[in-house]
Amino acid sequence: MKHVPTLSLLRQPLAGCLLIGSVLVPSIASAEPDSENEVWKGVYSSFSTPLGRLIDGSAEESLSYRLAFDLPADNSTLNLGGGPAKSSTVQFGLKYVPLTSWFLNVNLMKYLQPDIQKPWNPDFTYSFGYDDWHPYTFSAQYSNNGGNRFQPDATKKERRTDFMSGGLNVSFKFPLPKLLHPLLALDEEDAVGCSVGLNVSPHYTDLATNSVQNNKKTMTLGCKYALPSNWYFNFSLAKFVSKEQQQPWDGDFTYGFGYFDWHPGSWSFQYNNYSGNRFPWHTKVPGTGRFKDGSFTLSTSGNWL
Repeated sequence: MKHVPTLSLLRQPLAGCLLIGSVLVPSIASAEPDSENEVWKGVYSSFSTPLGRLIDGSAEESLSYRLAFDLPADNSTLNLGGGPAKSSTVQFGLKYVPLTSWFLNVNLMKYLQPDIQKPWNPDFTYSFGYDDWHPYTFSAQYSNNGGNRFQPDATKKERRTDFMSGGLNVSFKFPLPKLLHPLLALDEEDAVGCSVGLNVSPHYTDLATNSVQNNKKTMTLGCKYALPSNWYFNFSLAKFVSKEQQQPWDGDFTYGFGYFDWHPGSWSFQYNNYSGNRFPWHTKVPGTGRFKDGSFTLSTSGNWL
């Protein structure tokens, strides 16, 4: 096999996806499509919709909530009055699961410094679709995190919501192949889960032309390294199908880390950075891609159904 220099591999973010795929795909192709094979079980179970259970009332319906406080890593600009300041927020989310992994999620946001809320900072976000956490499953979901407003101001061209400015994500989840686990995991008890996906936004704002353009498409590869103690680190690499579609706020990669406990009544503490991060060989837009451009979140959750 021809040797691929490390730097060359890093310069192509999704090359890692191809490397993992070269290990994963043959294992799927050689597997027998029966109920004992976990790969095929995951693939075949994707988007399952047992309507009979919904009709007779035996479906595992659930309604959960999430309460969170989000704090910018650097809020010094709030006091100095300059720069791309971000307000701290209190958030309340509801997630309704009527059937298996089908869901509807709404998140309400209260800005503690409302005077610096930007047009693209939403009063609420929402998403829906199918998302199964099990490995070897496909997921598809729509999400809208744009400038949604409860009371839109027409003079500022605000809207209640712009559905076409949301995004559709289709992804496939898989664990780190066993061949690579000893090389990348520090301990055999540590878990590494990954996913590959395609994101499509029907409408998006192009800063260079100050106009609305169509069909921004992004391929992603993301992984999460989790310890048994609930501490974790995650990252996601992005490849824009058309480089011209990448905006200053669209990162080459995103990352996060922290402590996450999914059990009801537990608390989680996380840091996330989505702020236009760039690889060293790409030009970074001033005011983005720094650690202080991320934010810390303290949250808890519980079940109502």
